[in-house]
Amino acid sequence: MAAPVLLVLLRLTQGIAVGGEWSGAVTLAFEHAPPERRGWYASLPQLGSPVGALLSSGAFALVLRSSPSQFDDWAWRLPFLAAFPLLGVAFYLRRAMHESPVFESGRAEPQSGAPALEIVAQVPGRLLLAIGTALIGIGGYYMFTTFAVGYGVRVLKIPETTMVNSTLTASVAELIVIACVGRVVDRVRPWRITFCGSLVCAAIAWPAFLMIESRQTSLVLFAVAAGVCTVSAIYAASGALLSELFPARLRYSGVALAYNLAGVVAGLLPFLATALLGATGNHVSAPAGIVVSVAIVSALAAWRVRSSIAPREPSATSGSALA
Repeated sequence: MAAPVLLVLLRLTQGIAVGGEWSGAVTLAFEHAPPERRGWYASLPQLGSPVGALLSSGAFALVLRSSPSQFDDWAWRLPFLAAFPLLGVAFYLRRAMHESPVFESGRAEPQSGAPALEIVAQVPGRLLLAIGTALIGIGGYYMFTTFAVGYGVRVLKIPETTMVNSTLTASVAELIVIACVGRVVDRVRPWRITFCGSLVCAAIAWPAFLMIESRQTSLVLFAVAAGVCTVSAIYAASGALLSELFPARLRYSGVALAYNLAGVVAGLLPFLATALLGATGNHVSAPAGIVVSVAIVSALAAWRVRSSIAPREPSATSGSALA
């Protein structure tokens, strides 16, 4: 019993760390970038997600080749142990990192002692918009990966290797989508990508889960990849969109609050879908309906951003303000 308990505690600790790491990476990338390439720079940290998924899924695909008894006894530990050398890389990056020009230029200005509290107190509407736009990028990913794997293996009795391979295929597709969409964020504007991507996600949710329900390997692989690609386009734009919503002195805290609060809500979606599956007799409408609902929320939030966010300022030190 100690192993699963420790894994859950470690995963919670990792989640706390990632909440700050992603926000800091996006903020630094956004503020280091030339004004005309901020969207592209802010999309680069999102590449960590598919690369990490490829490494983890690939590692478990390898250890799954062991016998069931070997896997349960010791093989499942190998991917976790293999990750330890990456701590050295992470430590080096932190030692070599420099503050952004935007941060340095604002050192002389009065700073808030509690920027997170200031955001909640002074701009709660902006924070809610940011949370809303981030919901489908995070929640949709959980539904098409974490939930889909459990649903496929436990409910539909699809071979575990098929579901693992589906996440591998989806990660490769996600890597390509984020790289491509990141290139056009600055020309299209991130709110447009979020709005259109959310509508597409709502449209494909039902067909995607029907394909998974078919239990046909090719359809399962295609469905997971299609779902992940759609939310990945939104995810690629989320760094720039969240950064634009907050002025420089509140940006790090604003992005972190929005992303993590959206993550808290999105992280509950697989549990909600599992509960609804039991109530509906494992009907595909349960997960599909959740994805559609969250996608509509994000589309509405992105549309509100369209009418609320000011045009981009050419200055590298200015922060976008809401009307």
